[in-house]
Amino acid sequence: MEERSRPPVRDSREYGREYLGDGPVLDELERLARYCPEVLQGHMALRQAALAGPPHGVLPLKYKELICVGIECAIRRTAPPPTFHARKAIDAGATPHEVAEVVALCTMLRGIGTFWESGRHALRAAEERARELAGGVAWEKPKEGSPRPPLVDTHEYERQYYLDQSRLEHHERLARYCPGVLDGYMVFRQGVFMEPPHGALPLKIKELVVVAIECAVLKTNRPPVFHAQKAIDAGATPHEVAESVSLCILLAGMITYAESGRWALQVAIERATETADDTAGETRS
Repeated sequence: MEERSRPPVRDSREYGREYLGDGPVLDELERLARYCPEVLQGHMALRQAALAGPPHGVLPLKYKELICVGIECAIRRTAPPPTFHARKAIDAGATPHEVAEVVALCTMLRGIGTFWESGRHALRAAEERARELAGGVAWEKPKEGSPRPPLVDTHEYERQYYLDQSRLEHHERLARYCPGVLDGYMVFRQGVFMEPPHGALPLKIKELVVVAIECAVLKTNRPPVFHAQKAIDAGATPHEVAESVSLCILLAGMITYAESGRWALQVAIERATETADDTAGETRS
């Protein structure tokens, strides 16, 4: 596994002013620092490390900011609305379309309440920031280069995506009584997970966003390992999964790692090892 050097840690206040800007957020952190200076210092060191892009990190800052949007929308931070990282994502090169896909992933996993309480504010902030950077020109979605592909039959899509027979059995049980609900969910899922050119974000990044969302909402009754495996299958590395999990620590606390993130990282490492072994075996044969 490739070793990476630690990024240099800048002065906490200098970094805070550059990243957060002058305003109420930094003012409130300064108030805390009057009594607990190490908290501000440690938080800014953590933030710098978690958001570090290449060469010290592996995920570009744009994707890290989008993952932050997913985490904040998923935990439904409504006061204030989660707009900061949506604007930062645009500053880092993301588009409103990419922010919209992250919001859609949150809505799929956490329900329409996530959109009304958090996601709509993030998307509006992304559009407003894109307009500001464009000199006041209204942002418009690029024209589609090709028609969207036809949707796969619900049952066929389930078999392709899940593979897990026990999960399929649970879905079939629901479908006996509410077939329309399952059909609608699978249409929703197919739309959210569309890859370029029909979607904006690569599948690997979407799976990493889902890993972060599931870790952030503390799924302790069943460790969130499914999408960690899917992320590796889509081309992610354990290091990228680790960085997604680290962003949960930054925004939702170390408990997200203790209760969820460590399982996601463990299964990502295991899946990557299995994939490498399978590839080596095929090469030898």
